[in-house]
Amino acid sequence: LGLNHVHYVPPPIDCEVFKPINRFESVRRLSSRFSVDPRKLENALVILYMGHVTPIRFPYIAVLKVLRQIIRGGFSAQLLIFTPSFRYNEMHAVKIRSIAESIGLGKYVSVFVRNVDQSEKPFVYNLADLFLFPAIGPTAIDPPLTILEAMACGIPVITLNTQSIPYIIKNEENGFLIKNFHSLKNVL
Repeated sequence: LGLNHVHYVPPPIDCEVFKPINRFESVRRLSSRFSVDPRKLENALVILYMGHVTPIRFPYIAVLKVLRQIIRGGFSAQLLIFTPSFRYNEMHAVKIRSIAESIGLGKYVSVFVRNVDQSEKPFVYNLADLFLFPAIGPTAIDPPLTILEAMACGIPVITLNTQSIPYIIKNEENGFLIKNFHSLKNVL
């Protein structure tokens, strides 16, 4: 058996759970636990990130710089960040909010430091127009389940070309593979 016979099989995602859902229904279902303002989502490109916010996993300085360029260019966008409730995520969330405020993005960036229940995840994904996975290094689970779950919800994914991701994301077919953050602006 040679390497020509090895096939990569990503982990299964329950498509009865992770599926497209109306954004208004998603906001309604999440409003009791998360203060998602539906007015901010209207007429805006909603970009979602869900996961840990360490700089390797979510290089927030680079992401915020690109978001600032997009908004300065006259484009309406909202960045929603959902991160688990761990001390290091809380510390980085404070930095993200502070940087966003200091560069004029306070009203365009929302950071939620709370554990998202499995039953809430499909509604979180369906808040978005795009799912961003900007990890610049290896992740604990390869491929990241968040990418597969977002795709199952019908949300296009923008990600860096790392690990096994190119086996799942076919550039400009079912998502976007970017080489660096300069190309992120072009995709958005």
